[in-house]
Amino acid sequence: MTIEDTVVSNQLQWKVYVEERWYLWPYAYVTFADPTINDWLEHRRLNRLTLHAGIAHTNFTGYNDKAYLGIRYGYREAITLGYMRPFLFPKQQWDILLESEWVRQRELITSTQNGEIIRPQFYPNYAITYFFSRVALRKRFSQYHFLYVRPSYRQVSIHDSVLYYNPLFLGEKQKTSIRYTNIEIRLKWDERNIRPYPTKGYKMELSASLNSLGFSKSFFSYNFFHEFSRRWYWAAGLYIAQLWGKKVPYFEKLRLSKTAYGLRGFQRYYIDGTFLAVVKTEWKFAVVPWQLFHWKRLPRYFRTFPFGCYLYLFGDAGYIEDRSNTNFDDFYKKRFLGGYGIGIDLVTFYDIVFRVELIRNHLGVWDWLFQAELAIR
Repeated sequence: MTIEDTVVSNQLQWKVYVEERWYLWPYAYVTFADPTINDWLEHRRLNRLTLHAGIAHTNFTGYNDKAYLGIRYGYREAITLGYMRPFLFPKQQWDILLESEWVRQRELITSTQNGEIIRPQFYPNYAITYFFSRVALRKRFSQYHFLYVRPSYRQVSIHDSVLYYNPLFLGEKQKTSIRYTNIEIRLKWDERNIRPYPTKGYKMELSASLNSLGFSKSFFSYNFFHEFSRRWYWAAGLYIAQLWGKKVPYFEKLRLSKTAYGLRGFQRYYIDGTFLAVVKTEWKFAVVPWQLFHWKRLPRYFRTFPFGCYLYLFGDAGYIEDRSNTNFDDFYKKRFLGGYGIGIDLVTFYDIVFRVELIRNHLGVWDWLFQAELAIR
């Protein structure tokens, strides 16, 4: 961006010149089916990799909207199609998101036994196939406060051999397919200063959902960020989730390894339940505080870019229990779990964050973790 000022007839005029970024954004990356990269390096099987590719078109119809298409191939096969339109009703401040996804894969975690994951393979057949479609409406009460209403529909089918390992995988005995609807209402208060990588402020979410299968879910999260100086920061997060009802399908249960509220140090473990609570904290030092850089040697669309580098210490604690009729393994449940370690965050183009952590859990197990999103956000 450049600014020129001129004086015409004793009047000061400003001219602002900007360069628009690309509207069409292709992308491609690879993810691991294994919980950590260390697990994958032990066997290095290409069939446990998923290739993600797609394209997003911003300002699709000139209303700052976005349409996108995503394809996944490999361990997990999927097609995703979506459209997002802000200010669908400008006076009422409503946004809308439409999204549909079709997914299938040949391997499936069917249960655990004494903490060990049971993950049978069904090659060449597919273990699970599901279709998911939703409409998400967002009401803007202010710049910081939002209401979300999300009705959705899901259809899930499993190979009949899955029932040998877990006859209640879909919540009822001997069922190989289900269809159900769900509606979620979520309130969100978001007063973070930099949403891709917050250093000050807070974010709080409260949600409740009900589906046609007869169980419901409630969730609460609170993330707090404090800046002591230009280089020293502190972040903390609290996450509480509860599933209400006895007949909860196995694949719908809460997991301590889930990224949104995952307990670091236990990403290798599949610990499922109907109630969980997780607390996280981080002490950060900014090696390079987040800021905009300008590098003339890059292509003109990318010469101005954000970058930040943060080194931090962290500690997590969590608890989970299971009161459903699909609880077959109490290993690691009804006890406090914890993990701690050191990590580094790299913040760069278009809100992308790369996170590398060295972790030790309270059982004495060390591990590396690579992620493309923040642990506390």
